[in-house]
Parts: sequence; C-alpha cells; structure tokens
Amino acid sequence: MAGSVGIIADSTARYTEFTECLLGLTTRMPVNTQVRFKVGPDRGVSRDWLVADSLERGSEWILFLDDDHSFSPNLLMQLLSHEEPIVASLYLQRKNPFNPIAFASRDDGMYTPIDLHALPADGLVPIVGAGAGGMLIRSEVFYELDPPWFLHTDEQSEDLHFCSKAVAAGFPLYVDLEARLGHITPINVVPQYWPDEGWMAS
Repeated sequence: MAGSVGIIADSTARYTEFTECLLGLTTRMPVNTQVRFKVGPDRGVSRDWLVADSLERGSEWILFLDDDHSFSPNLLMQLLSHEEPIVASLYLQRKNPFNPIAFASRDDGMYTPIDLHALPADGLVPIVGAGAGGMLIRSEVFYELDPPWFLHTDEQSEDLHFCSKAVAAGFPLYVDLEARLGHITPINVVPQYWPDEGWMAS
C-alpha cells in the first residue's frame, strides 16, 4: 500500500517533540510510505503541493501532520485501520478554552465543536469539519474534488474549506477519539494581580 506523510512546517524547526514523534512514527509505517516536508507561510498552498506530489507518486492516501503536534508512533496505523475516506485525529486549540478542533455541526458558517463530555473514550464520531493536522485522506477524495483542494479566498481556514468541499461532494468525515494529538505551544505564565479577583496567572 503506497502512501504519503505530508508535513506542514514553519520556516524553522520549532519543536523537538515533533521530531521525536516523527522518528517513532517512521518505525511503524508501511514499507511504501514516503515522508515529504513543505515549508512556507501559506498552509493552503503547502497542503495542495503535498497532495499533488502524493498523487503524482501514485499514493493511495496522505496523512497530514503539522510541526506543532505530538503523537503516538501508532497514529498512522490507527487511522489506516478504518475503511473511511477521511479520518481526523483529535486535538485541541492551543489557547484557552482549548476546544476540540473537530466540529459536530455548522450553522450560518459557525462551527460547533464536538462535546467531548458526551462521548466515549474511543471510536469514530461523525463530524462536519476538523483541523487537517493528523488527518488521513484517501486519494479517491482528491480525484473526485476539483483542485485546488485547500487553497481558497473565503474566510474559512484551509482545512475547513477542504472539509466543506468534501462534505458537499458526499464524503463522510470522522474523528477517531483514540487518535489523539498534542498541540505544542510555548507558554509564558506571568503572575498578575487583579484588584477585584486577586492573584491570577495570565
């Protein structure tokens, strides 16, 4: 089974945790898997380049990773175990309130995150959109959709733009609650005194 791991990277190697996780992942990948990096500020351009490169090499699927994530060495095989065209990993926003970047519904352009408190510890959950970091997409989806797949001019993020196109074309989307990513962020916590509330971290 030929496939690609496409990595969206910042202009610098930001996090050693990502590199360590990627090394672990490569020890458990199918034989015909190639890892490709795309460095650049526009994620839509980078993701489309990675898709085109993957298709040109005859890949059956692509796993997107972002360089600010941590993940299990089993992530790829976990996502490949599902016979679904698009399966997202579960991760949270980098900032408070740390909502899941997987969405249960969309109304007037507004996305509602899944409610983790109402869900079990594992399994696939149907969604209408998700962040593309840790997302496994079968090549059949890209052949069905017109390119560009991620690049866009509307107000959505590039990954939600892709998800809306895929949903409109009839492809189901799922998030795998067992495929969990860390979202790495540098945090500088400063003690702050508020007259009405006292000391708090900010």
